[in-house]
Amino acid sequence: MDMPEPKPKPKVRITKPPRPGRRESLISDVPPKLTLRFYDGAIVAARKVGRRWSEYFVDAGAVRQVLAGAPTSSGLLGPNTLATGLREGVAFTVALIAPRRVLVAIGTKTTHEFAFVTPPIVWAGWGEQYRIFALHTSDLAKGWPTSDRITLYHAPFANTYASGAICWGSGRRPGVASPATMEAGFTIYAEDSFFIASAMSAPSAKYGGDLDKLYAALRGLKVYPSADLTPQGKQLSDVLSAEVFSDSL
Repeated sequence: MDMPEPKPKPKVRITKPPRPGRRESLISDVPPKLTLRFYDGAIVAARKVGRRWSEYFVDAGAVRQVLAGAPTSSGLLGPNTLATGLREGVAFTVALIAPRRVLVAIGTKTTHEFAFVTPPIVWAGWGEQYRIFALHTSDLAKGWPTSDRITLYHAPFANTYASGAICWGSGRRPGVASPATMEAGFTIYAEDSFFIASAMSAPSAKYGGDLDKLYAALRGLKVYPSADLTPQGKQLSDVLSAEVFSDSL
């Protein structure tokens, strides 16, 4: 029985210029995996994932740096910066917010203010999108994560989806994330927002999403009770690589 002949592999070849001064050309029967389209006022990238194509806007500055071969630098980084990078051409920053006292306002018809000390917070920004998570103190050594595989926990705040995404509503927003703005951005989120009384996730093992009861129990404590945090389902590495920004709400 004759074996079927193997299908020829797709080829990509570069033709040499016929005369000096002309550029090489590319001949290929392989479809591209990524293309860029330049419009007036916008650059759009199209990427093939499996059989489908996804399109997204790309930061013009990032494209300019790549095409120009210019060196890139994050600039001076603060001691709380966990990671910086690019995702789909847009810069992202991940910061560690050390435990601190915050004053939050929650309620529906009436407003209540609560002051409490936060757990260690992972605060990530990609463009104008933000994600927030908490860390267990046992996963830190001298205030720093012991590994990128440690568990993420739900941050004990309302207006925050289970994915860590934030519902800003009509409130004030931090703007574009950068290493220099992360601390201020977290303060805007934690202290300049008006929170609903019930969390969208269940950040407390004891009180679930009832923030009135949770915050009342936190009054006067000098350290956040990490044992009451609930796992979010992902690891720190998912934030450091900016993969958490691909999650739905």
